[in-house]
Amino acid sequence: GIQRLLILSVAVQAARLLGWSFINEPYAALSLQLLNGLTFGILWLASVAYAKEIAPAGLETTAQGLLSGIYFGFSSMVGALAGGLLYEPIGTWGIYRGGAVVMVIGLVLFILASNLKVKLMARQPLKLS
Repeated sequence: GIQRLLILSVAVQAARLLGWSFINEPYAALSLQLLNGLTFGILWLASVAYAKEIAPAGLETTAQGLLSGIYFGFSSMVGALAGGLLYEPIGTWGIYRGGAVVMVIGLVLFILASNLKVKLMARQPLKLS
């Protein structure tokens, strides 16, 4: 399903960032960079489908537009600002490792929120109209 694709792609992206922090050989970067093409495609496809799935009726396109704005605008801005501020105190490898940790925390929060949503929806009475 869509949620499993999101979880898989974010987990592989986090592992990829962690892998970048341990590279000592330039050729090792090629294998990690190849993963980006696959995981980004899966992440973007699943994100757009998930935004459409959870959006209120008639606002599917708006939800997808917000997703695009947050992913390519807001998150890029925050990442660039945080990376710039943290580069000197923690270094390049620390930024990669920190990014991986942030992604894993986000992934855990997404899984917990998804499970909570399913439990809450199961408690609601069925509406017959």
